[in-house]
Amino acid sequence: MERMHIPGLVIAVSKEGKTIYSKGFGKSDVKNNIDVSPMTRFRMASVSKLITVTAVAKLMQDGKIDIDLPIENYLPDYPHAGEGVTTRLLLSHQAGIRHYEYKDFSKARPYTSTTDALSIFIDDPLIHAPGSGYKYSTYAFTLIQAVIEAASGKSFIEYLDDDVLSPLNMEHTSADTQSPDGQLISKLYRFDGNMNNESGWDDSSYKFGGGGMLSTAEDMLLLGNAYLSNHFLKSKTIESLYTPQVEMPGALPTTHIGLTWRISEDEAGNTYYHHAGSMNGARSFLMVSPEEELVVSVMSNNGQLRNIDVFARAIANNLLEKGKSDEKQQYTFSSDHHDYTASVSIETTQPTTTMQIKVDTIIDQSLQMEVASINVKDGKTFYNLHSTPEMLYYKMEIDTDPYLMVYIKNSEDEWEKVEFEKMRSL
Repeated sequence: MERMHIPGLVIAVSKEGKTIYSKGFGKSDVKNNIDVSPMTRFRMASVSKLITVTAVAKLMQDGKIDIDLPIENYLPDYPHAGEGVTTRLLLSHQAGIRHYEYKDFSKARPYTSTTDALSIFIDDPLIHAPGSGYKYSTYAFTLIQAVIEAASGKSFIEYLDDDVLSPLNMEHTSADTQSPDGQLISKLYRFDGNMNNESGWDDSSYKFGGGGMLSTAEDMLLLGNAYLSNHFLKSKTIESLYTPQVEMPGALPTTHIGLTWRISEDEAGNTYYHHAGSMNGARSFLMVSPEEELVVSVMSNNGQLRNIDVFARAIANNLLEKGKSDEKQQYTFSSDHHDYTASVSIETTQPTTTMQIKVDTIIDQSLQMEVASINVKDGKTFYNLHSTPEMLYYKMEIDTDPYLMVYIKNSEDEWEKVEFEKMRSL
């Protein structure tokens, strides 16, 4: 936390629809020494888009929206009528709607309605022909708000409350219309290179659908779990949202964009669907892995948490491994000169995992090594090791498969390297 310059964050994980982990770390209010708890509300930032696409999906399912019709069918006064802007293209960032520009922030003020918020960009020219390219745009979701209102006959917030949040029991999720005076709303922080300073509460009324919602990590689990069953959205509807529309330029690993959801594969080949968010005083992430029946949410009160997707995936993997590793696992290793046996136990202490490994040699049963803690860097997991015996030194790097390198002194007092392609379970 301190190393990452994050005052507070919360992590929640569910497996097969049941919450298996939910914990807050650090402070939601540093000045008043208020701890983060699972009930602390944070800004969702762009993860708000997943609530908006869920609202669209419900309207699709109810036959109230056709996402392939030009949006002027719902918004007759749309100034770019006839240019081919559809809700599908808006949801996949292919409609040519621009994103933020610096000039927009000089116009910051409370916006009284979706129509009022549209005034920021609605008359600006499209940046490319609809369907001809990809350009991430939060403003596209303000336009989707307007479509939802026209199709539902309700205000955007009213439709969310009545038809999405309430059915999903997301009781702690709402539009970001209040400053953090409430005890359970986290303050906002910005790291200036030296320390975290409390940041002013800026207005989000211009982007409720694209980045203006408040929630808790556990409410986000409820949203994710709605995509693991067909109780709220039908399987066919979910499949349509998960269908790739365009590849996200420059993303590593390769990431496709579905209808708002981003689509990636983990190291084991499991497809997962996700979205991250970042704004003043917030960093957030939600991930759904249908094959594993796994949902992970992370929320924090500044934007310093880089590689949040890697961070969330590592935490989930550690928790899943914890469930499998209460008993010691036995592995065997061999070389041209020696035989070794290692007994491995894993203990999860969030947000890191400690793995203890004992290596016994036939020559000297007293030789032992211990692994320190897991670090995640650039998507790879490195185990930092330290040696206790004078005669044995090794280090381990874990990427996709476990890989062990052992160095042991031979009879000539020289270091002999022993390599193993994989750990082989006994």
